[in-house]
Amino acid sequence: MIKSKVSRYYLSKAEKIHKANILSDKDLKKAYVYIEKSLQYNPQAFKALNLLEDLTDSAYRGGYSDALEMEVNVLKKYLNKNPYNWNAYLLIINALALRGDVFVLNEIAGNLLVTTEFLKGKNAKDKNYFHANLTLGLCYGTIIPWIESEGYLNINRNPQKVIEKTKEYMEYMDKLYEVSVLIKKMAASDKILKKNALPRLLNSYNISLEDIMKNKAEVLRMKAIAEKIKTDKQFIKGISMTVEGNVQFMKKDFSKARIMYAGAVGNYPDFIDAKKQIAEIDFQQGALLAITGDKKSAIQLLYKAYEETDDIIELLERGNQMPFVSKSKFSAETYSLKAAIISAINALRKGNPRSKLALEREFKYYLDKAVKHNPENRLARDLLDRYAREGF
Repeated sequence: MIKSKVSRYYLSKAEKIHKANILSDKDLKKAYVYIEKSLQYNPQAFKALNLLEDLTDSAYRGGYSDALEMEVNVLKKYLNKNPYNWNAYLLIINALALRGDVFVLNEIAGNLLVTTEFLKGKNAKDKNYFHANLTLGLCYGTIIPWIESEGYLNINRNPQKVIEKTKEYMEYMDKLYEVSVLIKKMAASDKILKKNALPRLLNSYNISLEDIMKNKAEVLRMKAIAEKIKTDKQFIKGISMTVEGNVQFMKKDFSKARIMYAGAVGNYPDFIDAKKQIAEIDFQQGALLAITGDKKSAIQLLYKAYEETDDIIELLERGNQMPFVSKSKFSAETYSLKAAIISAINALRKGNPRSKLALEREFKYYLDKAVKHNPENRLARDLLDRYAREGF
């Protein structure tokens, strides 16, 4: 009884700070200390966990970026002593997701794995075992998008990171699949488990799983890439040299980039990601020559890029080879590049109106294809805006 009163006392002090809209960093830190003490005196204080979430939400939106770290610190200590509080797990996973803290998420996943093994040994039909697996699945589902993001960011930076993240991505996809199968089996064999599950946790897990699995074709593409990385050294060279080419491309060193892309294709002829980048270089250099006045060389390079993109488009159905660049994204990039090349050719050619009309139809066709595959494609949006303002 006394402990409950002490818990409420500290909770009321934290509530006062929260209601005052957090006047300073000092007050915010005090509020987290009060909530931590409230939970120490009454670990089952549901109000304290709710206040913790509300406090972090308002503080974070108010510009206090440290709020997430303070919340995580409180929850880590709390979960060490209360390992079956699934609401607390949900809070810490959500906070870590906002921070993109894959390291701590991995740590939590490891703890949950130990917990599930322990609970399975006790009673595989226990509600805590079901909740532990839901939480573990949510944890994996939270980690995977951050792995994807890091892998994608390194496509223009670091080939080794791209390969590492591809392996890591598939490792966690396998773990998520294994847990999801178990959860589905448990829910099917005992309807009460799902019925009595914490609604918010169950909903969060389902949303996470659905979001990751919404593009099954892309998951299978990534799986095939991960398998090739395990067995095909030439394929690894294709990835590595393409990424190295991207590094040089970003520096505008087109000569070195071209050598790298050519090397990628030489090692793995089906690596159309590198072929598309070669066409991009020809387009960029052709456009630059047009500006400097060498129209003859410019038109030659632009037509070369035009033919190169034709070859790539013929291979699009197979899909591209670069990890973390989805087939739809790559297709949109290819189609928008094709439209840009046609636009540049039109600007340099002095043909009759009928020829111009044919080019315009082709330009619109490829632009529409680009938007269809990825409405967010930047080049396609820029071309559309310019076409709307200036025409063809």
